[in-house]
Amino acid sequence: MIKKIAAITFVILFMCFMSKIAFSVQDGGSGNANTEYFSGPISGSSTITAAGTLHGLIEIIADDNSLSAAQCYGSANKLNGAETTTLPAAVAGMNVLLYSDDATVKTIDPNGNDHIWLNGVDLTAGVSINSPGAVGDYIVLVAFADNNWYSVGQSGVWVVTP
Repeated sequence: MIKKIAAITFVILFMCFMSKIAFSVQDGGSGNANTEYFSGPISGSSTITAAGTLHGLIEIIADDNSLSAAQCYGSANKLNGAETTTLPAAVAGMNVLLYSDDATVKTIDPNGNDHIWLNGVDLTAGVSINSPGAVGDYIVLVAFADNNWYSVGQSGVWVVTP
């Protein structure tokens, strides 16, 4: 017996640049739903309808000192030279990795109304942070709430900008 599928809902689970897709298939006749999980590339000729933004690959940004909001959803910014990188206003769900490929101090400057939470400490609105100044320094920032960037991973000891 072949049953018609009434609806398919795709949910994207994303954290620290690793993704897994969960989808629920509901039987149109009985209303029963089964959830399946899939990891890996998607191929075929199916249509996916999603609300919001759907991302696949990590966007690699080459040394951009002023990130747009669109660049802060699953991106990695490779920084070079002693510079200040300005973040857009934090919106819940944004996430970005900032990576240094040379031995200079990088300054990360939030929007004036935004807070950076460094190692669990709220640095108050508009306060910038500095990298240690070594090759390979990085920090991953996630906006768990509007106006708040949380450090969820880093190398070296990042500090408040003096």
